[in-house]
Amino acid sequence: MRTYKENLAHDVLTLAVRAALAAMFALPLAVHAGDGDDEAAALKRPVSVVELGVLNVSKDSAKFGEYNGLNKANAYAVGNIDLRGGDGYGGGDGLTRWSLSGSDLGTSARELGASMAKQGRWNVGLRVDELTHNISDSYQTPFLGALGDNNFVLPAGFGIINTTALTGKNNPLVGTRNMTPGQLSSFRTEDIGSSRTKSTLAAGFTLNEQWSTQFEYSRLKQNGAKLINGSSSDARTGAGAAGTWAKEAMVTLMNPTNYTTDNFSAGLNWVGDKGFASATYLGSLFTDGYDSLSWQSPMGTGSATTGATTTTLAGGYQQNMLSTAPSNVFHQMNLTGGYALSSSTRLVGGLSYGRNTQNNGYLVDLMQTGGLPKSSLDALVVTTHANLKLTNSSVKDLALSAGLKYNERDNRTASDVYRMFDIGGGPAAAANSGTRRTEINAPYSLRRSEFEAAADYRLTKQQNLRLAYGYEDVKRWCNNMAGAGAPDPAVVGVIAGNAASPAGANCVIVPASKENKLSLNYRLRASDDVDFNAAYVYAKRTATIDNNALTPLNDQAGANGTGIVNASNYKGYLEFFDAGRAEDLFKAGVNWQLGERFNLGLNGRHTVDRYVDSTLGVQRGTSSSVNLDAAFNYSDNGVLAAYVSNQQRARSMLSGASGLGATDNATSYAALVAPTNIWANSLSDRDQTFGINARHKGLMGGKLELTGDVSMSVGKTSYHTDVPYYVPTATAPTCDALTSLSCGDTPTITSRNLTVKLAGYYQLNKQGKIALGYHFQRQRSNDYYYNVYQVGYSSSTLLPTNQTAPNYTINVVSATYVYTF
Repeated sequence: MRTYKENLAHDVLTLAVRAALAAMFALPLAVHAGDGDDEAAALKRPVSVVELGVLNVSKDSAKFGEYNGLNKANAYAVGNIDLRGGDGYGGGDGLTRWSLSGSDLGTSARELGASMAKQGRWNVGLRVDELTHNISDSYQTPFLGALGDNNFVLPAGFGIINTTALTGKNNPLVGTRNMTPGQLSSFRTEDIGSSRTKSTLAAGFTLNEQWSTQFEYSRLKQNGAKLINGSSSDARTGAGAAGTWAKEAMVTLMNPTNYTTDNFSAGLNWVGDKGFASATYLGSLFTDGYDSLSWQSPMGTGSATTGATTTTLAGGYQQNMLSTAPSNVFHQMNLTGGYALSSSTRLVGGLSYGRNTQNNGYLVDLMQTGGLPKSSLDALVVTTHANLKLTNSSVKDLALSAGLKYNERDNRTASDVYRMFDIGGGPAAAANSGTRRTEINAPYSLRRSEFEAAADYRLTKQQNLRLAYGYEDVKRWCNNMAGAGAPDPAVVGVIAGNAASPAGANCVIVPASKENKLSLNYRLRASDDVDFNAAYVYAKRTATIDNNALTPLNDQAGANGTGIVNASNYKGYLEFFDAGRAEDLFKAGVNWQLGERFNLGLNGRHTVDRYVDSTLGVQRGTSSSVNLDAAFNYSDNGVLAAYVSNQQRARSMLSGASGLGATDNATSYAALVAPTNIWANSLSDRDQTFGINARHKGLMGGKLELTGDVSMSVGKTSYHTDVPYYVPTATAPTCDALTSLSCGDTPTITSRNLTVKLAGYYQLNKQGKIALGYHFQRQRSNDYYYNVYQVGYSSSTLLPTNQTAPNYTINVVSATYVYTF
């Protein structure tokens, strides 16, 4: 839709440059001093462009129109403008310039802005842009409530969904797989999406040759909803006494995005003969128009013997609630500067300090008596940053640099003990029925220190070598971790491993890690036609491991999950993003100009990650890519280009199965029991893209230009599982014959996208051009992830939404008139 930006404006400039060069050599000086040549004059005055027209989209598709606003079968206005003027143009003494620009004005992805400036004095600008994220057009729900609401209720007469199966019966028609015709007719389709509008005012003032200041204010409004899953709680009072409503029943809801973000920035800048400095303030105020999302649960329980529903609607449906994003405030001060110590040595650096606060009150007290330690979180996170870089080029053909970076996220929020009722209604003894889980919030903090030194050496005029060394030191901790006593031994279901959590205990399994990185990059200009580059990077990360760290994660089998070590994971398991790792990266590329008309480029890279310290978890990961592109200027008016890209990624991991004495509950790492039943799986992704595009101009007496672009992309994801400990039996001779195990390959997830774009531009006169365009796009996806959301195939306590994988075939035609002046 922005056809003038790449084609028209570029052509006008090219013609103007050619005409100006010809005039300089062929005409008397008096001629190109005048205004008679319009094309040469275009270099002195601004070129303004207006494009108006219409386009039509053939079918509805949220995925095709995910961000471009073309999600509905409809006719859309095309409006693009780029207007410029002011006495600063034309080679006179004026200093003022102004502009008015807009793009995609006929869609929900529109943008419009205006600016004005007096060179060397001041500038001011105003911009408004919109963007809609179309998420789904196949989501269905029985809940009443519009997109953007925060309270959803069931229609009158919807009734109860009985989620209880008969004991000993293998009947698939249970719960949400067996809804009544009336319940099924209550489902309606809702388009899910979130739109944002951003308004920005910016201004700058130059006080003198050394001092200037700038200011910017923006307001971001977001409306609509994104999908979120919620789960029903174990009802206790009011509608649905304990045990009558299904607990942990899942629903997919429209989570409202009723957000407003106000951003402020102001800065003061200084520029001297040898240095510069800048001080800026940044403020951000985020406000959520809601504090909660509530809904009614229709899922009840029944008799496992007779199948009869035991839940009644005497007190109404069970009410459930989720909190939405909390409002918060962020303030930050920044200082940056640089100084030339000599003609060959320069020092630059910066400092920043920020405070992020959040103090929304808790919605309701769903804790045990005395289980809510305070009425709000009263959160505070302090961020600090510092960087310093020194460069030196005093030695011929050698450039040296060294830099330091420091980043810290210090979470100073208080840690407290919360005694709550969980949604599953954890086990309790009759004598102590009020006892449920204990949770401790963990104010996670992180500090990262980095150092890099590099040397660039020009071996010859054609060869360059760069050697760099990097070091990273990461610290992780939780401030003031609260302690909790051991669970009440009278509570039914308490695991023997659950114990007290002492105050101040370490809360992270990998409290520190260090990484050393060495890279070597070589560049060669073998000739005027051939450029080559190659690089190798080796990185080694070592992790400090505290397996006895008392994490705040609960063990779901116990009533109180305090005293849990290794995050309730089996012995030997580490998260791959923290675990020790050795990484090798190789990359190379060549660009070859084969004569005046043909250019060929080839580049690729390959990365191997090995997690040598992880007995369980991710063991190895690889990624690679190869890209080939070529361009052929078959004539002075035509060019043909093609490209091929292939990307692959794979990950292999080991995991443990329960049983045979394995346990993930203990008060010390040594007491954990590692599983002897180890199973392995691998995940692989592969993406391939092919494309060809062409452009030919100069047709029909130089008035017609044609362009075309065809591309095809294919993405595949595969998952494979091996269970080597499985012992075949007569009734289950293969692993995949067991209902409790899955072996071999899952169905490959495939996504194919074909895109064809054709356009023609006919020059009516010097100022007017007609543009006709055609856009075809087709996507085919078979993601079985969506199967669980279909009516009749969901779990018995999951309310289906009938969402489907994004498949579409779209045709778009457009016609516009482009006027240049």
